[in-house]
Amino acid sequence: MFSVGPQHAQASSLKVPILLQVAGDDHLVNARSSVDFFEKLDLENKILHFYDGRYHEIYNEGEDLRRHVLKDLEDWLKERLGMTNGE
Repeated sequence: MFSVGPQHAQASSLKVPILLQVAGDDHLVNARSSVDFFEKLDLENKILHFYDGRYHEIYNEGEDLRRHVLKDLEDWLKERLGMTNGE
């Protein structure tokens, strides 16, 4: 399993909007480490979506979850771009 190291120390220096979509049962990336990284971000404009019981490729899960994950991403992007429903 991979985990981030030096990136954690740099988390507080990031100044861009952040969306983390984390698979709760990921066997390649340590989900807890991703949450720790998120918590170290010194930003107001950050969002964490944690998908319990899901695996590494959240965009390739079953249709219902894939739709949910992509909708979370779409909503986040639209908010960043100042788009409203119907645009």
